[in-house]
Amino acid sequence: LTEGTHTLSAKVSDAAGNTSAASASLDITVDLSAPSQPTLAIERAITNNNQPTLSGTAEAFASVQLFENNTLLGTTKADKNGNWSVQSTKLTEGTHTLSAKVSDAAGNTSAASASLDITVDTAVTAPKGLALALGSDSGVSASDNVTNRTTPTFVGSGAEAGATIKLFDSDGTTVLGTAIADSAGRWSIASRFLGDGKHTLTAKQIDIAGNTSDASATIEVTVDTVATALKALVLEADSDSGSSTSDNVTQITKPTIAGAGAKAGSTVILYDTDGQTVLGSATADNAGNWRITSSTLTDGTHVLTAKQTDAAGNISIASGPLNITIDSTPNLAPSVASVFDDKGTVTGPLTNGGRTDDTDLIVRVSLLGTNAIAGDKVQLYNAATSLGSAVKLTSTDILKGYVEVATGTLTNGSTYTLSARIIDVAGNESSSSTAFTATVDTTAPSGRMLDGLIAGAKIYEDTNDNSVVDAGDERVGYTDSSGNVVFDKALSGTKVLLGT
Repeated sequence: LTEGTHTLSAKVSDAAGNTSAASASLDITVDLSAPSQPTLAIERAITNNNQPTLSGTAEAFASVQLFENNTLLGTTKADKNGNWSVQSTKLTEGTHTLSAKVSDAAGNTSAASASLDITVDTAVTAPKGLALALGSDSGVSASDNVTNRTTPTFVGSGAEAGATIKLFDSDGTTVLGTAIADSAGRWSIASRFLGDGKHTLTAKQIDIAGNTSDASATIEVTVDTVATALKALVLEADSDSGSSTSDNVTQITKPTIAGAGAKAGSTVILYDTDGQTVLGSATADNAGNWRITSSTLTDGTHVLTAKQTDAAGNISIASGPLNITIDSTPNLAPSVASVFDDKGTVTGPLTNGGRTDDTDLIVRVSLLGTNAIAGDKVQLYNAATSLGSAVKLTSTDILKGYVEVATGTLTNGSTYTLSARIIDVAGNESSSSTAFTATVDTTAPSGRMLDGLIAGAKIYEDTNDNSVVDAGDERVGYTDSSGNVVFDKALSGTKVLLGT
């Protein structure tokens, strides 16, 4: 028969030659041609399903066979529209080259379809190297994972090429961002907003086959967007020279300033009055305390402030101001106006180089031209040794132009080289005044009887008659019983009682 549909019937002739009527007709189709090649497709050529479903098109109602090489993996029938699908038997991990053939109702078998490579991949490892990107780790360190960026970028490696990477927040479920790994398995994700505080982040990869990995190793990141102002600054007591350790007046031009309230590890910067000139910096300790030795400050008032820059790079507003006065210039030297003897028979001002029986002298110190102010002190010295107690100047003293200072108890038989210095509030000490010398002599002379005195004998000096043996006198004279004038040597300054 030729190709195509044929309508057949049969008749029967018996031995007598009788012929029956024709049988019912029978339609048959002669099909000698192989069916067309089927198409073959799969939804994902890389799959984590080791029994994947493949599909295609073929002749309507044809029988479809799925092969790997010559191994039959499954069969099915095409529907009336020629569409078909079949689930493969279990495939091993790796790449498989599949094809399909069609057998029609006549038993003709088509040539194999175009081959289709699929990869069965049922496993994936966790990504590696989860890290805060260099440009997102703000502050003094680029590797401490402390940042003031609220949408930092994270990077990693170790992913399968083309895999989808998901970044998770501390709860392990909140997705902060996704990325696709490059051909080398590297990836980068700009996180969604992160609030201040610590965040323990992880990443997972979903490979092209659809496998989801375990979470990566964690990374702990601290987001810190606020640096508070420092607490009050103080001038350390050791740097507050002078009469008070708390008046913020000092002669020290490189004073030490201290404070508290910083974040541990923060960098504290000390500024001069203009708020821009940096005087020094320090790192806060674990308790937030810090101290800075300032660079050289000029004489005058300085309004100091400080700011902290924390580990995340946040810079605080300026602290409250600290007013300090630098005074490194001493007063001009005073002068000793006079020294008073107010004890014993002979009192009054001493002459420079004189003698006195007063063991507690009063020294009048002139303040004129010294630039002294109330609150400064005047200290007496014996040569280089301080003498007595310093006297604090009052506004009255400044107005008078002098102050009287007691020497304190002096030692008999000692010669004192008296001078005065002014010590200002900052502790600067002036140079000494010109020295004034006095000898303390509280021992009465042994004396002598003048033998041979007659009644009415005159006692007199040999040069002048001023009642005191002075520098021009060498002797004291008297008339003895024989009427002779007798002279005895006399010490300069000896009191002579004149008369008869």
